[in-house]
Amino acid sequence: MIDSNTQQALLQTIQHQLLTDDNDTTSTKNATRISSILGTWTGQTHLKTSVGAYELEAYFVIHIVPDPMRGYGCSLDGCSEIDNKVCAHGKEDDTDDDGDGRGGVYNKVCKDMVGQVSDWSDVVAFMAFGAKIDVGFPFNKHNSEDMGGWVGPISIIMAQNQTLANQTNTNINTNNNTNILLDQYASRYIETPTTPFLKMPQACTLLEYDDFEKAMGPTAVRNTVAAQYDLSDADPTADPFQKYLQTCDNGDVKPLLPRLQFDFVRDRVTGEERVEVEIKYKLLTIPHKKDYMYSLYPMVQRRFNNADLGFHISGPYCYGDDPKRGYTFDMDFDTKDPKSMIQLDHGCIDGLPCVPPVSELSSCDSKIDVLPSIPGATISIGHTLYFMMAVGLLFLFLLLSMVWNCRLRRKLALFQQEQEQPQRGESSSSASTEQRITGGCSSNVVVEEEEVERGEEKPSSEYNKQVDDGGNVDDSTDADDLSTPLLRNREDDDDVV
Repeated sequence: MIDSNTQQALLQTIQHQLLTDDNDTTSTKNATRISSILGTWTGQTHLKTSVGAYELEAYFVIHIVPDPMRGYGCSLDGCSEIDNKVCAHGKEDDTDDDGDGRGGVYNKVCKDMVGQVSDWSDVVAFMAFGAKIDVGFPFNKHNSEDMGGWVGPISIIMAQNQTLANQTNTNINTNNNTNILLDQYASRYIETPTTPFLKMPQACTLLEYDDFEKAMGPTAVRNTVAAQYDLSDADPTADPFQKYLQTCDNGDVKPLLPRLQFDFVRDRVTGEERVEVEIKYKLLTIPHKKDYMYSLYPMVQRRFNNADLGFHISGPYCYGDDPKRGYTFDMDFDTKDPKSMIQLDHGCIDGLPCVPPVSELSSCDSKIDVLPSIPGATISIGHTLYFMMAVGLLFLFLLLSMVWNCRLRRKLALFQQEQEQPQRGESSSSASTEQRITGGCSSNVVVEEEEVERGEEKPSSEYNKQVDDGGNVDDSTDADDLSTPLLRNREDDDDVV
């Protein structure tokens, strides 16, 4: 029975042979170095706020294995895979050059990767993705989605930097230390006969069937082949989705698969050779208008982007003819510039997918290191939250004070009205009484006084009639009231007579 160590050594030998093309003498690819990047790569970001229970987690897992068809690969001078070119076998040459009667060999031709269905690649990848968003107070919304399984095989050619391969001494700076860059490989996706058979896992909750075709299926592979670019571009940080940002003039955003780069460096001091890894991926999420995350995404985006911790949410991008639907988790990992909130490991992380079915048989007796999940980077928002609470309390106190003052003013106005009504009643009653007593007889009094002065006299009956008509009081009241000058003059005239 073969023990686990012997099985592991045999597996490595087989992988090395699969990565070695004995028929291609022009290739400068180092099979040992490419073998070192095989296995599971796990990238995870986990952010949470110190107050308010806001939490965001996103991950991707890439499992790389050799492509059994690599033995059909080839290379040609001037056919640079970095420039999206691929060597392919053309028609068989029937010329019997060596006289053995078997004819010739297949011609090698250089073709553009775009639109080309290649019969070989260096490695194939199986991928799994997931994201979780918890929005705390006052929304208390929780959303968790993932692929529900593995997607693959996805064919990748490890394009070698030919310029670097022809040099022996290239210095790079890594964490303020000078290292020698020995070799460099970048991923170049290629369509192969297996590409049309990429299927969405049945338990997938991250995407719907039509969305999977564009984001992870055959369409995504073809879009990535057409859009992959050299990592040495003038601006490698440029957003490849820029033309879809907040506009649908250019159609829907076209999702791309993760971009990989592996730099093999030697430390000048220790002489050790190691690999530096850079992985860039924009994980697209596309909520519907009816989903609560559709309206909450702008707020979540502002909160985490303002923290400036290296993790970024981009968007919105046009999707489904909606310029506000697509958002991406920008998961950029670089071992040369590590960040506390982003973890990249050549291995598995507890709680996340580890090994796809294609590798379960080969790894059942071997040891797989499973690393603990990162606790997550905490974003401190305490000071900002306390300031906002203080401002809110002051605003509430001001509002209550204004309401209370308005009520007091209203009560004061009612009280003044109640105090003024009795005074108005007494004044109007007094004025009415005075008018009844004096208003109707003032002219008669003047006339009587003038007549008295002239020595004229009126009959008593006529006087009583004038008093009744002018004063509008009854006889009993007039008989008792002797306070008016007219009555006193009347008595004086009676005495004279």
